[in-house]
Amino acid sequence: MTPLGDESFLAVGGRFVIRFDRDLHSPFVAAHPRLFLVDTAKITAIIDRVGGFDPELHHVNDAILSLLLALQKKKMKKAKER
Repeated sequence: MTPLGDESFLAVGGRFVIRFDRDLHSPFVAAHPRLFLVDTAKITAIIDRVGGFDPELHHVNDAILSLLLALQKKKMKKAKER
């Protein structure tokens, strides 16, 4: 992350550079419904709950997928309300 003088910052991820304000809001993220932020603590909690990550544990993958789909659905609903 690169802090900027106006309390915002740039985050680099893969091929994206996204500017966020101090409250983690970004017009770029808001304009792209397929892109959303996930608190890594939630994914870590799912992994910890089942005793660690193992790609063969399909219920771990299913739980993470359910979380991501719920977040995406919530974001799409919010976008439609605007």
